[in-house]
Amino acid sequence: MLRCATTKSHSLSADRRRVWIRTWPGFLIFSLALAPWLRAQERPVAFVDVTVVPMDKEQILPHRTVVIEGGRIGQIGPASLVKVARGTTRIEGKGKFLMPGLTDMHVHFVREALPQNAPLLAQGYSGRTPGIPASASSDHERENTAYALMFLANGITTVRNMWGSETIDAFAREIESGRVPGPHVYSTGPITDGNPPDWQSVRIVETSAQAEEAVRSDKRHGYVAIKVYSGLSRDEYAAIVLAARQEGLPVVGHVPLSVGLEGVLAAHQDSIEHLDTKPDPPDHHSTRCHSDCDSASIAASGQRLRAENDRVYAGAG
Repeated sequence: MLRCATTKSHSLSADRRRVWIRTWPGFLIFSLALAPWLRAQERPVAFVDVTVVPMDKEQILPHRTVVIEGGRIGQIGPASLVKVARGTTRIEGKGKFLMPGLTDMHVHFVREALPQNAPLLAQGYSGRTPGIPASASSDHERENTAYALMFLANGITTVRNMWGSETIDAFAREIESGRVPGPHVYSTGPITDGNPPDWQSVRIVETSAQAEEAVRSDKRHGYVAIKVYSGLSRDEYAAIVLAARQEGLPVVGHVPLSVGLEGVLAAHQDSIEHLDTKPDPPDHHSTRCHSDCDSASIAASGQRLRAENDRVYAGAG
């Protein structure tokens, strides 16, 4: 299949277009969301006589030619009408398909490992002793390079990284420069949790002043959202939401146990990454659920989310 990436989302900057090309037996993947290679090409590239899958409605557009100039889509039209200029690199698309690249809305690139002498925290609110999470490693450069290539191999050209750090920011810049093949990376700020936290090395917020500074810090660093976690207190969660609204920064993440699902819905949290709490009891304090969640109540919560135009993205961590 031939995949052409164009990503548009209200929460991500619009119209990111880049290029990556790979062939498999009988398939050609073309991702117009990985531009560094194509931007570097002085010659235009034309995909000739391909079937375009535009994804805006249930349709396909057969026998089209797509011309790429300067890393962007310059022309799409019937193959019989589009004239491919002399000097253009031609890629024959007959019998293949061109479609938007995919976006993974919840990933964890690998952060730097904590120092070996870093003190372990006390037992977290979930009952586990916070250790170094799986998304941190002393071998993060090699792991992230392989991880990024894995996304491309599966047609994923844009990702939403859910635990930002300077290490991952630097890696994202490597991708943007064209030095490393990979998807465009949008990152939230670091996980923002209460005390005790559920993971080692998260950002801990215990006061309103810390909540406001966490929001300002994520805004300064250019993160796309602040990520809240399950152990935040009710007051600090409210302070984060208020500060984020003032800064124009989306609030995404978990449902804090002290706030509960109804409280998160009332706060209009921009996305709920996991619905891993039981429906709110009368005191509005939720509890973690694993195999004993009431599926009917969760379904009803989902209906309320849709009615209020909130979004739920599934992921891990």
